[in-house]
Amino acid sequence: MLKLEIRSPHSKQFHGDKFAEVMSIDYDAQELKFVCGYSKNAPMLYIQQGFSDTEFRLHENKSKKD
Repeated sequence: MLKLEIRSPHSKQFHGDKFAEVMSIDYDAQELKFVCGYSKNAPMLYIQQGFSDTEFRLHENKSKKD
């Protein structure tokens, strides 16, 4: 399964140099929501305004299914 991930100055405060998983993206509003942490196994989202200095990548999750 492919996942969209980002790395930006906003995500670095939560994940360092690692990429963060994107939950939603709105191109018209130039807004994206990424996972910044978890609370009781539920993802906490950070809302980033704008895409400047943001690196995007598609990451394939290679999990084995028996």
